[in-house]
Amino acid sequence: MHFLGFFFFFLWQMKATGQLYTDDGTTFEHQNGQYLVRQFKMANGKLTSKSGDIDGVFKTTAWIERLMIIGLRKEPKEVKLHYKGRTQQLSHGYQADQHMLIVRKPDVNIADDFTITIS
Repeated sequence: MHFLGFFFFFLWQMKATGQLYTDDGTTFEHQNGQYLVRQFKMANGKLTSKSGDIDGVFKTTAWIERLMIIGLRKEPKEVKLHYKGRTQQLSHGYQADQHMLIVRKPDVNIADDFTITIS
C-alpha cells in the first residue's frame, strides 16, 4: 500500500483549488487512459475531491495519510470525513502560530470522491 505523506492546501480568503495527476510512472499507458486526475476544492468549510478528468481511469493503492490545511484563523471544533456513504470524525490538531490544521489519517484512496467538513 502506498501512502501520501502529507497533502498541502494553501488558503487565501478561505478558498483554494488544485489538481493532482498520477499514473504508474513507468510505462506509456497514460496514452491509453491509464492515469488519474483529481480536482480539489476548498470553500465554505468543505474540502472536496472529485474526478478532474472522466477519461482517465487508474487504479491505485495510494492513500492520503495526512492533510495540512494552512490559513485557518481559528481551531475547528470538529473535522468530519464523508466517504463511501459514511461519516466519521477525524483526529486533528491545530497550530495557532501557523494557522495550520493537521488532519491525521483520513485514510482515503486518492482515486475516490470524498468530502471533509471543518466546523
